Amino acid sequence: MDVFQNQNILSFIKELPNDEACKAYLSKIKWSEGFICSKCCGTKGCEKSGYNYHCYGCDHVESATANTLFHKVKFGLQKAFCVVFEMSTTSKSISSIQMGKRFSIRQETAWYFMQKVRKSMERSQKYPLSKIVHVDEFTVGGKEQGKQGRSYDS
Repeated sequence: MDVFQNQNILSFIKELPNDEACKAYLSKIKWSEGFICSKCCGTKGCEKSGYNYHCYGCDHVESATANTLFHKVKFGLQKAFCVVFEMSTTSKSISSIQMGKRFSIRQETAWYFMQKVRKSMERSQKYPLSKIVHVDEFTVGGKEQGKQGRSYDS
């Protein structure tokens, strides 16, 4: 994602100002190497309105959000993108209560979607980072016996 290289939420929202822009962005990524039907694996089809693809082989119509993290999101694609942005750019975890308040969604809905994002991030371990990675803070080893929190003494 070369568009979002920094942690600037204003730049992020400027690039994706509404649900339609988010769907266009998702469509561009999903079908960047061409269309493949999820039902019959056909490669012949055409783009329809609303960033959907129509397969000529089986007449299946697939949306840009189908089989993605954003499949059947009920609270708006831009909000979902913002939740993912928040989760991936903050160093500390954000509670589902806080996320729900921040984006005007129910806490339970925020919790469920955040779990979905966490599972997706966990699966990304199959693709480790390969370029230069800047680390802010980390711990080597485990917790020390008899000490709470972080310990910096030798």
